[in-house]
Amino acid sequence: MPDPAPGRVSVAVPGPLRRLWSYSVPGPLRDACRPGMRVLVPFGGRRVTGVVVGVDPPPDAEGRPYELKPVERVLDEAPALDADLLDLTRWAAEYYGASWGEMIRTALPGQQAVLRFEVALTVAGEEVLGAAASSGAGRAAEASRHILAAVSEAAGAPGAFVPLESLRRRSGVEVSPARARALARSGLLAVREAMRRAGPEARHETWVTAGAAAGAAAGAAPKGKRQKAALDALAGRPGGMSAPDLHAASGAGAVVLRALEQRGLVCLETRPVAPRLPGGRTADDALPPAAPHTLTPGQREALDAVVAAVAARGFEAFLLHGVTGSGKTEVYLRALEAALAAGRTALYLVPEIGLTPLLARLMRDRFGESLALLHSGLSDGERQDAWREVRAGRVRVVLGARSAVFAPLRDLGIVVVDEEHDTSYKQDEHPRYNGRDLAIVRARAAGAAVLLGSATPAVETWFRATTGKLRLLRLRGRVGGAALPRVMRVDMRHEFEATGRDLILSRRLRDALEERLRRREQSLVLLNRRGFSTYAMCRACGKPIECDACSIGMTLHLKERRLRCHYCNAARAVPAACPACGGGPIHFGGTGTERLEETIRSLFPLARVARMDRDTVRGRGAAERLLLRVERGEIDILLGTQMIAKGHDFPNVTLVGVLAGDALLGFPDFRAGERTFQLLAQVAGRSGRRAAPGEVIVQAFDPDHHAVRAACEHDYEGFAREELRYRKSLRYPPYTALALLVFRDPDYDTALAAAGRIAAGLKGRGDDEVQVLGPAPAPLERLRGQWRVQVLLKGARRAAVKRALQDAAQRIEEAGLRPDAVSIDVDPVSTL
Repeated sequence: MPDPAPGRVSVAVPGPLRRLWSYSVPGPLRDACRPGMRVLVPFGGRRVTGVVVGVDPPPDAEGRPYELKPVERVLDEAPALDADLLDLTRWAAEYYGASWGEMIRTALPGQQAVLRFEVALTVAGEEVLGAAASSGAGRAAEASRHILAAVSEAAGAPGAFVPLESLRRRSGVEVSPARARALARSGLLAVREAMRRAGPEARHETWVTAGAAAGAAAGAAPKGKRQKAALDALAGRPGGMSAPDLHAASGAGAVVLRALEQRGLVCLETRPVAPRLPGGRTADDALPPAAPHTLTPGQREALDAVVAAVAARGFEAFLLHGVTGSGKTEVYLRALEAALAAGRTALYLVPEIGLTPLLARLMRDRFGESLALLHSGLSDGERQDAWREVRAGRVRVVLGARSAVFAPLRDLGIVVVDEEHDTSYKQDEHPRYNGRDLAIVRARAAGAAVLLGSATPAVETWFRATTGKLRLLRLRGRVGGAALPRVMRVDMRHEFEATGRDLILSRRLRDALEERLRRREQSLVLLNRRGFSTYAMCRACGKPIECDACSIGMTLHLKERRLRCHYCNAARAVPAACPACGGGPIHFGGTGTERLEETIRSLFPLARVARMDRDTVRGRGAAERLLLRVERGEIDILLGTQMIAKGHDFPNVTLVGVLAGDALLGFPDFRAGERTFQLLAQVAGRSGRRAAPGEVIVQAFDPDHHAVRAACEHDYEGFAREELRYRKSLRYPPYTALALLVFRDPDYDTALAAAGRIAAGLKGRGDDEVQVLGPAPAPLERLRGQWRVQVLLKGARRAAVKRALQDAAQRIEEAGLRPDAVSIDVDPVSTL
């Protein structure tokens, strides 16, 4: 019988064009092509992974007949995205000015099918390889034999295909697809394209067990050390072991195993890989799990409100505002338990990967194997394993960073957004979505409760809570009766007048650190600047040494003896003379965490000092190991950047020192005061969280600024009143909605002209509801070799700003501007 007539589907592909693409569906694939399924489709001159978002779409608007390209392959057995997640990604794409395909790619990280080039040795190739090299062979013939030998070694069996990338590692010569095709035309190789599947489906691996012939006869005895080592390793494992584990134990690779299989000494089979769900207790973790404590009246009142919302199975949004150490985490965990008890699932979002290790340990103690982690710090395999387990319903609690908002949880009962104020919830590359705000959208669609929590809420969130759009819950005191730390402000101008020197540590902070060392208590010292010296300049001509690609000064990293840009990571050797005038000596000024560490070690040579910044915790697990050392009391003084300020609970820390506490106030951004308050209040909250009283010393050149003063007085509400007054007078959020367009080009005039055309078109719309500001140079004018010009849209009504943004996107597309030449940032957290 002939195949049934092919259907048609709408497919979202991972590209910047804001439209869907229609494809025909061959009859055999029709039943498999459902919304949410990943498919391999031709697109331009290549094949890409798209997602079906609609079935049997109508013909194009003008009704022209056209021939559709067919779907080549369906990649899933079940939809990768269910209907709810498809709706969420569509809403996010429309709101944040992205294509649906781009947002789906963000929701399904690492789940694109990959086509790889594979080669196999032909009979003719084996003959050439086996023949003796002729004395007149040239370099080309020798290189060809080298490639053929690599194929033979990697394949292990005649006719077996191997990926081209493995040959590049083995052969010692560059093997391009063109070179492989040339050998195929000579009949020496066979070539093909194969698909390496990625995504939520189960992964498989080779499993090895001892064969029936093992040890049965002398003719079946192993040949060589590796064959014998492989059989010895299997002898004590009657159930067998995976090929990777066997390779680690014996050194036996694929060639050895195939040889043993051909002689009946081992059996090879393919088995699903057991899922890897990280987040459990580590071997180095000797701390006992903390038992849940009795709730305070404030905690009980907040929890009861959230549990009632979960039981009602309707959407309700809360803001839990409590001082640092007030027990917000315990409320979160018990709210999650209530959702599970009601038969629903739970999502817990944190702003950064650095906050997940210790929290994951605590949550594993509470939720066991019901917990999975989802964040970008996991390997592709771990992330896919976790995604598959969540989608299958075997995992009911997800802990993760912003991308976990797309976790495929069913019947979602509660979403917790911890430290909701943190800017890390906003993705800083396209598509620029905000995980906190999407969490609210997702909870509303699911009929779930959403619980935002912070000691220092975002000003917009506080405004929504105090105007009734969120239900405000308060925790006014610390758990256990611990007092908030005493805070002292040190005016560094007076310190200079008294000592005649620019001190890194004030006299008060130095004495306090010495006192803590005597009492065997721990201290934290915050300096939100990496490196040794934060700027370098010529003493003769006065010019700073700036990055060649960014309009920013370079920072000296003394340990590696390099100048480094903290925006594009470009590095150069420290110059002996000024690059501008060629004569003057270089002056290195400013203090970073590297210089601070050197200073503290010299002042307190017997102290156990550690530094936590991006330079010291780059490796996987490095942050967790360092935090565990602090928790165990193995470190006396921990210094670092804002990484040490967020969410950590160190029971023996009684002193926090803050250097350059007013540095963020110098940034040309309307949120500078808010950032300053949040950083100071958060790091101050690390001190005195148990019986011993805490102390905080803040060094600043403007200690009387309202943000610094309010943070030191633990007065969030006073700060919020002052900040809202300032925002209202200048028409900034929450009183307006913002959208930022940034135009980029290696040539400044080109970027300015493009921005000018779009801005002129928007101003010519005659829309009085939206103010179009610019074009103007961005505060950070040049970044990674690109000049940046920005246009800011500002309006009292979000719907009006959205319409203007849609008009801008249409004009940008019609102007033919490259996708990487313009960025769209809706609700920007920074205007730098």
